[in-house]
Amino acid sequence: MGLSVALFPSRWWLIIFYSLAFWLYNERMIYAEVTFLRTKFGNVFLVWANKTPVFISNLSLYRRANLPFLLKKQIRISVRKALNLCSRTINITARCFLFRKINLN
Repeated sequence: MGLSVALFPSRWWLIIFYSLAFWLYNERMIYAEVTFLRTKFGNVFLVWANKTPVFISNLSLYRRANLPFLLKKQIRISVRKALNLCSRTINITARCFLFRKINLN
């Protein structure tokens, strides 16, 4: 998402700067997560980390989930999230309108 913003002005230096900043930020985050997980899970994490790629997925390691995919459940979750988003948007809009209306008097 951020790379598309860097691509928009068509400046080569902005694309390189964003790519380096993205790499540096994610490298630091990964290092912190690995340190935490290594202390929490120990050798089990090291075995998992040795066979799991960091950035680019290895499709030959893909395993199907044990649980079946339930379309009805996914639709229910999506509708609930959409309604929640709509209600929050309406709530924020109403509060902004009322706040501005109170300040005008």
